[in-house]
Amino acid sequence: AIFNVQNFSFDQLEAALMYAQTLPLYGQEKLLVIRGKITANHFELLNTLLSINTPSTVVLITPLDTRTRIGKLIKRATTVKQFNCTPSWKINELATNVQQESRTLGVNLPLAVSTYIASATGSNSARTTQELEKLATCRGEETLTFGEIKQLIPNLNHSTLELANALKHKDVLQVNQLSQQLLSVGEPPLKITATLLTFIRTWLKLKAALKAGIRSDKDLTTATGVSNPNRLYFLKQDIQGLSTSWLIKSAIALFNLEGEIKQGLPSDYFTTRLLTLLTY
Repeated sequence: AIFNVQNFSFDQLEAALMYAQTLPLYGQEKLLVIRGKITANHFELLNTLLSINTPSTVVLITPLDTRTRIGKLIKRATTVKQFNCTPSWKINELATNVQQESRTLGVNLPLAVSTYIASATGSNSARTTQELEKLATCRGEETLTFGEIKQLIPNLNHSTLELANALKHKDVLQVNQLSQQLLSVGEPPLKITATLLTFIRTWLKLKAALKAGIRSDKDLTTATGVSNPNRLYFLKQDIQGLSTSWLIKSAIALFNLEGEIKQGLPSDYFTTRLLTLLTY
């Protein structure tokens, strides 16, 4: 990967052209990644790049809008494959993907296990692949129990939601236990904080929308930014008993915590900062 994967912006197309014409230093193929917004200024250089017969080079362009002039040029000159991210709430689709990928590794997973793994890794396909490879390696010729699989593949998304609920219910023991558990499995404090902030903000938006008299699911979906209307029912349950004041103070506290972490706050202080939210 060090030798055969290179990233360029569209302002570096001349360098990308030179790289495309070189032979792989190791293996049979190399990957050329071009990122950023394409403009008309790039047309000629890109046309030159596409005209080069380099079967050993795979070109990945992100993002790509095939409706534009340059996008249509790329579509005509090459084989275009779109890779769309499956939303994390489409658990059934993600579970099907997990089962298909696990079979390529020689592991046949029951639906319940595939659904659990899909819930644990979400739409992060890279982590899904890593976890399945880990599972295949640890499994060997043996059959693992569901409990052992849960230990190998912790559901960090679910644990962070549990942490958010523990904060909501002001459960000191649960906040302490879940935050320490997340840290012990290597979950970065910044990621935990960002996820908690997302939960709190979503609850706050829904609370404010309902307080403003918005009632239709369509309008509530627009107001909260929730892409899955079916989630609204559960979100309404989540915010029962929550005050707007607590949500606002918690959102501000988590935003400040995010800033502290970025400035080098030791992880030892992370749980203590979370426990301060229970005092609001």
